[in-house]
Order: sequence, then structure tokens, then C-alpha cells
Amino acid sequence: MTTRGLTLRLFVVLVAGFLVIQLVPYGHNHANPPVLAEPAWNSPTTRAMAVTACFDCHSNETTWPWYSNVAPVSWLLQRHVDEGREKLNFSTWGTARQESDDLVETVRDGEMPTWDFMLLHPDARFSAADKAAFRAGLQATFGGGGGEGGGDDECLAGPGPGKMRPAGTGGGAPTRPRVRSPFSRKEPPVVRLLIVEDHPAMAEGLAALVSADPSVEVAGIARDVATADRLIQETGPDVVLCDIMLGGRDAGLDLLARHHDRAAFLMYTAYDHQGHHARTVALGATGFLSKTADPAEILGAIHAAEEGRQVFSNRVLASAREAPRMPTQREMELLRLLARGASNDEVADALGIRVKTVEGMLRRLFDRYACANRTHLARYVLEQGWVSLGDGLLPRPTVGGH
Repeated sequence: MTTRGLTLRLFVVLVAGFLVIQLVPYGHNHANPPVLAEPAWNSPTTRAMAVTACFDCHSNETTWPWYSNVAPVSWLLQRHVDEGREKLNFSTWGTARQESDDLVETVRDGEMPTWDFMLLHPDARFSAADKAAFRAGLQATFGGGGGEGGGDDECLAGPGPGKMRPAGTGGGAPTRPRVRSPFSRKEPPVVRLLIVEDHPAMAEGLAALVSADPSVEVAGIARDVATADRLIQETGPDVVLCDIMLGGRDAGLDLLARHHDRAAFLMYTAYDHQGHHARTVALGATGFLSKTADPAEILGAIHAAEEGRQVFSNRVLASAREAPRMPTQREMELLRLLARGASNDEVADALGIRVKTVEGMLRRLFDRYACANRTHLARYVLEQGWVSLGDGLLPRPTVGGH
């Protein structure tokens, strides 16, 4: 038999085999059982990121693509979903044993989403900042326990793991286990505080205020991001009192993303943006304070944070839960340029992408936030606190300590 004949016969055998395996029933059971219960997510942002990265294999809301009907790919997908639902199913929360203890570590170590999942779902390839926000959201949802909270305004203690009381019931955000720096003192019981504030008069005023309390020691004052990064590493503070707006932008949130696992972060600001509420909660802060807070409130929050308790008002928690979906890191870069009045060509040059890509990103942002044009979108993101008028194209934040 000639080589051509052998090749043709092999081709026929392969085609026949491919058609035969399509008759195997396994892999065609694409039923999505009913959703019985979900975790009490700490924010809509965390749930949205979980939907993107996890729900196809770990929920009863699996989206079955066309190739899930084609063997042998259908067999692999069915096995992934079956095993995923058995180990962790967000749609049957509380009704069966769930292996959520290592969920944060699994995401941190890059084991979820898996490489093959990301190959078929490019939107699950999170940036470093998105991964940090997702880890913080998962930790706030599933990690830590707490006691009964304070009054109706300040919620200094949170409920147990994975639960959140509705706003107005006197509860707080889920607490995380207290993380003490290896450099912090044990004797005497002094709270080591790092102040991050770019206005000298405000920084000195805060230092004088807290120094009046003998149980609080000012470990340092940082007036810019680079100094804050260094002092967090060198002084090992228990609590960081950090202004959100540093150098004309919300760089304090970048610090939170990089160092939230090294110290308890109390974010404070003169602004009251819903976007800041949502990001503060999602990135793993211990509390949110207004610069109008009185001295007793600030000192009480510092001690509560050092003890591992959450310091969020019910209003801030409700605002964070209702906040719209956050832009991705790449979208944030575009929005910062948009706020400065950059044209599509200028945005494309700055980001190193095509003008058509910029136009596509803008269309998606218009649809997502119900904005009619660039001016409307720029005003919307400024109102949310996602960018400020002083923002330009800034370096992508790096997330350390993971």
C-alpha cells in the first residue's frame, strides 16, 4: 500500500473515531442545578471577580460554551466542573461541606484560576492589583471571626466568617485575623503607629494628638509613597493611619494593596467618594475615617485596629456594597488620561495600543456606566473618586509581600 493510501486510511479511522466518541453520554450533562445559597460577599466587586475567575467550575451558574458539546474536550470540562462543585460550590453555601479555608492562598499562589481556564477565558487574567483586590475581598468574606459590634454608627467588631449584617443593624464588616508585624513590641503593650500624610501641618497635628496617649507610639511620619514603603518595611508598625489622597491622587490605596498583610490600615480622607469606600473595603483595610473625626474617635479607631477589629460605619459599608464595578487597571490608566482631556490618539500613544482599541474600551465603559460621551464619563469617574484632576498616566502599582 502506498504512503498516500496509508495516510488516507489513517485519516478515515481518525474521523470515524472522532464521530464515535461523540456518542458517549459523559460530557453532555450540562444541567445547572438551582442556586440554594451564596456566601455573604463583602462587596459586589468581590463577587463579580469570583464570577469571572471561579464560577464556571465552582457554582451552579456554569456557562457552557459550544465546545463543551465536542468530545474529548467535553469530557475534560465535565470533569473540571464536577470536581470543582464537589470541592467548593458557591451556589450551595452552608448546605454542604465547603473547602474554603485555603481559597485565599490558592488565588495568591496562582493555582486558581488554572492556566487552561485562563487560556479559554482571557478576562480571568487579572492584573497584580486586581489579584490583590480579589485576595483581600476573599479574606474579608471568608476569613476571621469577631464578636458583637458597637453601636449604630461605628462598627468596631464584625460578625463571624463569611457573614455580614445588613446596614443599620449595629454589625460591622467581617473581621480578619489580627496580623502582627514581627517587629512590633509585646512589652509594654504600645501600639506602634505610622502616619502617612502629605500635608506637613496635618501630619504634625496627628502626631501630637496620638502622642498624648501613652499607649500609642508614633513609629514614623511619611509624606510620600516612597517613604511610606520604606518605613513600613523598616519600622514594622501595628497600625498605619494613611491618607487616601497622596500627591494629588489616591496613592494611599496603592499602599494598602501592597502592605495590607503587614499592618492594620486605617484609611482616612477629606473626601466622601463611593469608589473610595468600595476600594478601601475590597483591598483589605481595617477601617475608614473622615478627616472631620474628633480626637477620641481617631484614638479609639487606632486601638480597635491594633486589636484586629474593623472600623467602618454602616453608611460606608452600605455604600461599598452598592458601588458599581471597579475599572480594571488598564481602564484606570485610560480614565486618568481621559480626565486630563487627552484625545483618543494621545491615549493610544501613551498606552502603546491602537486607536481602535481605545475606542472599543471607551464604548465598553460608556455601556457599563451608562455614560453618553467622554465628558459624561470623565465627570462620572471623578465623582466616584477613581481618578482626580491631577492624575496623569502613572506607573502601574506593584503589589509586594505576596
